[in-house]
Amino acid sequence: MRISVCMIVKNEEQHLGACIDSIPDNIEIVIVDTGSTDRTTEIAESYENVQLYRYKWEGDFAKARNYSLSMATGSHIFVIDADEQFQAGTYEQIMNYIHQNSQNPAAVMIRNFDESNEHRRVHRMVRLFPNDERYRFCGTVHEVLYEDQSIASFNLSEIMIDHFGYNYSNYREKKYGLYHSLYHNHLKANPSDGYMWYQLGKLHASVEELEEACEAFIEASRFMGVPTLSHAAMVVEFAKVLRKAQLVEDAIYLLESNRSYYVDYPDLWFQLGLLYIDAGRMELISNAFEQALQTGETRKYATVEGSGSFLAAYNLGVFYEVTGKNKEALKFYNMARPYEPAALRFDNLSREVN
Repeated sequence: MRISVCMIVKNEEQHLGACIDSIPDNIEIVIVDTGSTDRTTEIAESYENVQLYRYKWEGDFAKARNYSLSMATGSHIFVIDADEQFQAGTYEQIMNYIHQNSQNPAAVMIRNFDESNEHRRVHRMVRLFPNDERYRFCGTVHEVLYEDQSIASFNLSEIMIDHFGYNYSNYREKKYGLYHSLYHNHLKANPSDGYMWYQLGKLHASVEELEEACEAFIEASRFMGVPTLSHAAMVVEFAKVLRKAQLVEDAIYLLESNRSYYVDYPDLWFQLGLLYIDAGRMELISNAFEQALQTGETRKYATVEGSGSFLAAYNLGVFYEVTGKNKEALKFYNMARPYEPAALRFDNLSREVN
């Protein structure tokens, strides 16, 4: 049983070496370059376990992705991008999954690092599946894995990798124009594709184009299925944009209207807590953060690490401190350790109380 890691690249000299270095040497790495003009191909050729192929870019991610799959010789394929990396235990997680579910595709967790690296967003995508011609990608952008003529079913796995491509300058300089064009071309032909409207909204939000993001999310709301994992994530991202645009009551209404579908989604409760603070709804703040804590961290939904644990506890500590309930504040600050702001406030409040 052997793994083939497949990736498509273009002008990824900044990330490619670190990506390859994170992957064990016994794994076959298939890299398909779609027209790099920097040192990407030179870097790829310097590794013995890399098989490098050139492919003419046709404006279709699925076609390029499927070409990379056709070059793989392993029993199973793991799809990765050049700005992603295996964690220390990723290979073992992959092998454990295959031994238990050798014929079932897996959705893996992708932990995203942005410029601040303060709070890490985690989302899921199907990245692991048997090397079988029945499995191929469809879609010019944000391609989806199909099994024969239907979207492939999958299991939620414990596999996790890291992604380092989310930052403002990277989107502005490398990705914004490409994806903006691909999304709009797709939506011209498929105007009721709610998922693609969601992706367009996220793209606008990533560069602080709040009005455009709101417009795209409104369209996504019209067409996305409910309840679904992608709709849940869209609702939370839409609420964040509305909050940035100071449309606090609209954001509260959006989340309250959808919370019955996603009572087990800590990020929804956490964002409601923040919005209640903004709106001055003191009677609702503690309940929202407590609901997030009771739900706990999620392996199901796209999430920000801490929404169901230390971030919710920290905000409860702040709430109880400013309302003069120091005993409760100390309890939640202590619960939020080792989150540094919580530790600092715990130490300061402890000195004041004593």
